[in-house]
Amino acid sequence: MYQTNKNINIKQGDSNLIPCQLLNDDDTPLDISNIQIQSQIKDVSGRLISNMQIYIDNAQNGAFFIAIDKTVPCGVYFTDVQFIQNDVTAHSEIFKINIKETITNG
Repeated sequence: MYQTNKNINIKQGDSNLIPCQLLNDDDTPLDISNIQIQSQIKDVSGRLISNMQIYIDNAQNGAFFIAIDKTVPCGVYFTDVQFIQNDVTAHSEIFKINIKETITNG
């Protein structure tokens, strides 16, 4: 099982864009213009649930969004973000995503 103390709570079916920013070690923004960014959501057993879409907001400021598919069922999932530049790969910390049920549907 994945270990993390970072939690994201969302409602199933909502438009879920998770804002992110890639920072240097000194907490200044890192330009992501030439960085490939990927993310997947997996269940507790490591089974792939969905590839997540990445939307660049402001590349020079390292800002991007991760979009979670509205069809992912309620449950507890895990993700991280992979960054690739010039054959060098790095990953963010692991985040737990709690997708919770909604009451009102319209």
